[in-house]
Amino acid sequence: MKNDLGLEAVRAARLAISHEFNNDPIRLIAHYIEMQSQFQNRSIVAGPGEPSPLEATPSVARTAQLRVAADEASPRR
Repeated sequence: MKNDLGLEAVRAARLAISHEFNNDPIRLIAHYIEMQSQFQNRSIVAGPGEPSPLEATPSVARTAQLRVAADEASPRR
């Protein structure tokens, strides 16, 4: 793995965010999708004639939302 101050800062931030969501990939993806929609104007968009990288986001976001809601509704062990 490369040792670069910029990369180390990104890795530390990603680790902190992952811990914030208890390392749950479904919650983490839902968080990233929400952040992506909030900052959509700052996202890199596809050029003319290229498919948008965000085209599949609504269905993926909805699936993640349903899984998070189901998890929150289930009794804790």
